[in-house]
Amino acid sequence: MLSYVFRLYPNRIQALGLERSLELCRQAYNFLLEKLNQQSLSGKIDVGAVKHSIVELKNVRPEFNEVYSKALQPECDRLFSNLRSLRRLKKNGTKVGALRFKGKDWFKTFSYNQSGFGLEMVKSKKGILHLSKIGSIKIKVHRSVEGNIRQVTLKNRLGKWFAILITNATPKRMCGEKVLGLDLGINNYLVDSDGDKVAHPHNVDKYAQRLALAQRDLARKKKGSGNRKKARLWVAKVHEKIERSRNDFLHKLSAIYVRKCREIVVEDLNIAGMARSARNARNIMDASWQGFCKCSRTRLEALVASSQK
Repeated sequence: MLSYVFRLYPNRIQALGLERSLELCRQAYNFLLEKLNQQSLSGKIDVGAVKHSIVELKNVRPEFNEVYSKALQPECDRLFSNLRSLRRLKKNGTKVGALRFKGKDWFKTFSYNQSGFGLEMVKSKKGILHLSKIGSIKIKVHRSVEGNIRQVTLKNRLGKWFAILITNATPKRMCGEKVLGLDLGINNYLVDSDGDKVAHPHNVDKYAQRLALAQRDLARKKKGSGNRKKARLWVAKVHEKIERSRNDFLHKLSAIYVRKCREIVVEDLNIAGMARSARNARNIMDASWQGFCKCSRTRLEALVASSQK
């Protein structure tokens, strides 16, 4: 499967519809979690009963009929996916607590799966995304979409809306034939076994002055005030800029090595331990070596799986 992330440009009414659907999906998730907790006390979890409680919720609270039904059902899948992740962490020896109810600041996405959506191209890079019970929203399609769309996830990020389209297409690219070893570092981001070096991007350093200015401004604002909300948004936007810059570097670099290699060998590093003991901990965390390994592994696995079909 392939996924595409495109920017949405809703009008005021459509933005309110998206926010309303997001809020009701959050409340549905919390309702399902409450049902799950009640079953946990009895010692037996009935997955079918938890899923069916969506119908009960819509009967008790008619406002949930404002949301497309296929947008509420994925919240049950999200809940049990979170529960499985929690159990897996606990099995691996990680100290974990119970699942938490989601506050407004911790719930940013909701999904349409199977139906209730459609993409219509108007002209080059401009299209319309049709969403049931929300409307037809302008969307910037900067890449051609391959395959049939199976799911649409709507994400609110700092007031901007994005659509993540998941299709049934498989990657057409093939991985290379080389086997390379990579030495990850600070002065150079990596040095491969061919002797090629990649410079460290130092994403945090590029925006350090801007981030410090935004954080000082936030510290001066009175808690609960409107100006503090604006200052908090400014800090969040700088962090977003750093994150997007880092992700862009990781995805491009991993794509380069996946095109060249069929196997990539990376040293096993104790990153958390290094960050605690080293004076350049900020550069270690900024490097996101684990993120690079994850991007490379995901790309290689997808290409190998598609080549075996």
